Amino acid sequence: MPVLPIYINTARTGDVWLEDFDVGLVETMGGVIVGQDYYISIPGVQPTPWPTDRESRSVTFAQRGEYMPGVMVTFASPDDRVIPFVYPVIVVRRESIEPAPSRWASRHLKYRAPSDDAVAAQVQHYNPDGSQTTLNGHDKYEEQLGGHPYDITYMISVLADGENAESIAQKMLKHVMRVYPPRDGRGVRVKDSIGDTRLYEITAEGPTTLRESLDLVDHQAAYMMMVKIEGELDLNDPYVSTSTRSMDFNWYNGVS
Repeated sequence: MPVLPIYINTARTGDVWLEDFDVGLVETMGGVIVGQDYYISIPGVQPTPWPTDRESRSVTFAQRGEYMPGVMVTFASPDDRVIPFVYPVIVVRRESIEPAPSRWASRHLKYRAPSDDAVAAQVQHYNPDGSQTTLNGHDKYEEQLGGHPYDITYMISVLADGENAESIAQKMLKHVMRVYPPRDGRGVRVKDSIGDTRLYEITAEGPTTLRESLDLVDHQAAYMMMVKIEGELDLNDPYVSTSTRSMDFNWYNGVS
């Protein structure tokens, strides 16, 4: 099957994988990594307090203060249904990864750039009027096939507790919905393996109340919404091809 040189870049580009979309989803919401965890500052919402169990009552606990740098973000696997024990909290769960063949326009190159050991080269040919044209390039090129389109779906949950749990949960929900409205949003920003940022379309459904997960005695409130990223996954390794070095053209019989 031929490779069509469409949507091609002339410089190397990085790859994106599932974890890059996980990070991009949170960082687009304003998530900042501190240590090994992500936190989001939300107006009107007090940061998540540090746990007060016996193990946390240590010198380290005293040094870090009473509250975390912001509202804590927890990544959960699809099989993990345990509600976090610290509130307020935002839980991100990747629900599904589905191929999206409707967005697969054709087989194409992601980029075509001179390889590391490429040497500058020229190709000359004569035009029908007798003039000469010189084409400049390289003898070898590194190429990579374009990524495969996938729809990546996430469930984003916001949970709060205490006397003002409902108010806090709604403020957190508003923050998420402002970043990811149902349509016409700003998209989700994802960094590839070399640090370049890509922008992907994202749509949202919901929100709904997580009533079955709430503890009404402890005044808990929670909402969740589903978002779908129209993403892609880079599944092909780069390869090196040799370019045309000479051209023998007969205007009556074609290239020979």
